[in-house]
This record gives sequence, C-alpha cells and structure tokens, in this order.
Amino acid sequence: MAEQKLNQDGQPVAGRPRTSGGGRRVAVLLLLTAAVVLIVYAVYASIGVTKAASAGNLSTLYSTGSGPLVGKRLPNFSLGSVANSSVTVNSSALQGHPAIVNFFASWCIPCQKETPMLAKEAAAEGSKVKFVGVDEGSVRSSEIKFLQAKGVTYPVAFDSTQSLRSTFELVGLPTTVFVSPSGRVVSEVIGQLSQSSLRRNVSLLLRKSAQ
Repeated sequence: MAEQKLNQDGQPVAGRPRTSGGGRRVAVLLLLTAAVVLIVYAVYASIGVTKAASAGNLSTLYSTGSGPLVGKRLPNFSLGSVANSSVTVNSSALQGHPAIVNFFASWCIPCQKETPMLAKEAAAEGSKVKFVGVDEGSVRSSEIKFLQAKGVTYPVAFDSTQSLRSTFELVGLPTTVFVSPSGRVVSEVIGQLSQSSLRRNVSLLLRKSAQ
C-alpha cells in the first residue's frame, strides 16, 4: 500500500490530478478530424458550384447578364494561343472596340452546345464586335480539334492552368463577358447562352458602345 503524504498539520496532501496522455491524443485527433472535414466540405462545395454552372444550372441566375464583373473594368490578360503558343492573345487588342470574351472548355457540355452559335455570331458581327475565346481545357490537341469542329475562327487563348479563374471571378463554364470600347464590362452571362440571350446582350453592348 502506497504511503500517503501529510502536511505539517498532519493532514493528507491532495495530489495533482494526472493528465492522461491518451486523453490529449484523442483531443488532438478530434481537432484534426474536424479540420479535415471542413476542408473537404469547402472543396466539395466549390466543385459543386462549378459543376452546376458548367451544367447550365446557374444560367438563370445570371440570365440578365448581371455577373460579378458587371460595371468593372475587364481584367488584363495575356496568354498564348491554343493554335500556336508563340502567338499571344491579350486584352489590350480589345481596347477601343466592343468585345465579347468567352470562357469555355471542350469537356463542358453547355460549351459544346453554345460554341457553334458564337462562331456564327462572330462571322455575322465580326466587323462590329471583337470576339475572343479563353480555353480552360488542359490538352491542347483536343481543344484544337474541338475549335475546328465548331467552326471557331476568332482568337482563342489557352489557359490550361486556369490562371485567370480568380482574376475573372469565374463561377463555372461557360462564362461570357460583354465589354464596351472603354474596357468596362457591360454584361456577363454565366452558363449556356441561348440565341435570344446572345442577341440581347450583343444589342446591349452595341447600344452602350454607341453612347
């Protein structure tokens, strides 16, 4: 039997409660687990929003062209062309002209549907409006085949690392930005464009540009 310690008055001395090493480890593990769960949830939510936009489910949210860039100046960018990496596609070439910048990728189903429509619009309105694409795909050869199949002839930048995603506050693909000659964003459509929404926003762009 262990001998009990007494103080100078002969009273038992209360020992310090021992902290269980196992208890500390459990607490640390619980905290780490909670942190991992929060990180996974944040990533999942981000992917979910992007997929929803790429599936066209967010198109009604911004169907009037009221995306996050509206009223702001178009961010600057300079990237190599999809067709030829030595050729630069940049925002400075758009200055002084009404312009449409379309973010897309060949794997994006709504992009597959709207790209031929943009190609036709560019052929019809190319003398009035400059069209530029920004390809967010990752395999250059696949993107070149996609553009050729869809009849795209306007300049297309290759952003395989998604370097512009944060700068342009991209929620998902496709995203189409309508820019005035002064460089200010007139309207922005997130999700698949319909023929009517494209015509409506082109008309708005030309009207604003004439003011």
